Amino acid sequence: GILGLVLRARSEAQRGDSDRAFAALGRMADRGFDGFSGIQNDPGLEPLRTDPRFDALVAKLADNWIRIVTTRREKTLFQPDLETLAQAQLARGERQLAIETLHRALDAGGPFGDNIRLELNELEEKGNAAD
Repeated sequence: GILGLVLRARSEAQRGDSDRAFAALGRMADRGFDGFSGIQNDPGLEPLRTDPRFDALVAKLADNWIRIVTTRREKTLFQPDLETLAQAQLARGERQLAIETLHRALDAGGPFGDNIRLELNELEEKGNAAD
């Protein structure tokens, strides 16, 4: 199952076998797992972070999350859904789309407005610095 694949990936990553770790993570992604944030921040997978396959895997998991959430409730996404959608878009490298989604999250209203404003400011400042 998914948990077994995560544990196997962690174990292989800690042993230095990135090919086997990515094989386990890839099977997980192929099965539709959508926990991009958890994998992205998993300390047990730290040895894999510098490998370009890691970002590609996180992007695939983000794709899974986006597909699932937008298929289920595109018309009724609430502020937390939209905030996580923006994080998934960022994981796929879609900065401008993430900014637009965070604006939608603010417009939707809810208890996370202050945090979303901080995220927006950070993204917009990074964009201005890059220009």
